[in-house]
Amino acid sequence: MDKLLIVLAVLGPSQHGKSSFINFLSGLYSLPVGTDDGLSTTLEVQEVNATDPFRLFPEGAGLRFLDVPGYGDSDLRLMDEQISESFKYRLVGMESRKLNALFVFQSIAESSLSLRNTFSHAQGMFGPAVLQSTIVILTKSDFVVPHVLTKRMKNVDETCRPMNIPYITWVNNSTESIIEDSQLNKQLAELKAALAKVKLFEIDEMEGYEAEVKQLAMEMRLNDTSNLIHQDVNVTYDEIITYNETEPYELTVIKPKFTDAEIQQEAKRLQSLQENKEPVPVNKQITETVVDYISNTTTECRVRWDFLWIIPYWWKTECFQVPKYEPVNKQITKTVQVLEYRERPLENFVNLLKKEVVSGVEMKERLVEKSEKQTKVKTETSEIYKRDWTHYRSQAAERLAREQWKQV
Repeated sequence: MDKLLIVLAVLGPSQHGKSSFINFLSGLYSLPVGTDDGLSTTLEVQEVNATDPFRLFPEGAGLRFLDVPGYGDSDLRLMDEQISESFKYRLVGMESRKLNALFVFQSIAESSLSLRNTFSHAQGMFGPAVLQSTIVILTKSDFVVPHVLTKRMKNVDETCRPMNIPYITWVNNSTESIIEDSQLNKQLAELKAALAKVKLFEIDEMEGYEAEVKQLAMEMRLNDTSNLIHQDVNVTYDEIITYNETEPYELTVIKPKFTDAEIQQEAKRLQSLQENKEPVPVNKQITETVVDYISNTTTECRVRWDFLWIIPYWWKTECFQVPKYEPVNKQITKTVQVLEYRERPLENFVNLLKKEVVSGVEMKERLVEKSEKQTKVKTETSEIYKRDWTHYRSQAAERLAREQWKQV
């Protein structure tokens, strides 16, 4: 079974204690921390893989912290847009494609809060849904006098409560600032309670948001008059001219070989030729003499002697019927078929001659539609956009974030 991986990211201005927070929760202290000179110590998104020493998550879970460079680098080595893009693509490229919690840092010692700006950056990257996975970490409260701290905490509450974003105060335990165990346990308890409130953010959730940002960016591109240039250009185009024209053509004509008079004359000539006689079967009756035989029966008798040795001693007469045949001449008539050669009917030759045809070619004229292509030039006023929609993407994301805050 794969080990449960908890992905946590820190986001906020430079020098607000993000790296120190990761060092403490991971127990590794592998990240360099700021020196309050305004220069960002973290210049690229760094990953820290650790166990869960304070048991904030289910047993056996692994932690992966993403330490994001701070916004507002005083040396301007990193622009805020660069930081957001590098964070976004690092998170999108991870195999887990999820974010269990986004910690937004705010130094309470600062006279002006940058929470709204950081929230706008987060929304610009992932959409409004990411705020449901956000926890605000208020650092350096131990450097602020009580009455000022009360006012600033009120401002934080007015910013976070409408969005249901939990916030906690946090003091990092370091060599410069040692906190008591009771305070440490209180911070950890508040952190665990805040983690229970936030929702898991799936990277796939930002696909719909990206489509919304793109649509708004394209609208901003179309509505930006400074982005549109009108200019006259000569456009070459082809025009098809259609016209009618008469042209000769050959027509194959099939017609009878003979006229009616010629057919009659030729039919009689063919009929008169001897070779045009045809055999015709004819039935005839003939009489023939044939021999027939008449059967008669006669009686014949004979004497039969019995002998004893050589001396006859008894005789006996025997009679029996004997058939006799006599020839008789008869006359018979029968029908036979014979061939007689006769002239064919004239109509036969007429029908054959009518079927004979000849083909010929005649010249005709017809009206045909023709077309030709002519190249022409015309002047058109075209609209050219200097920038595509990606130029307006960050502005569109900021506008969506502002509209979200207005609704609150």
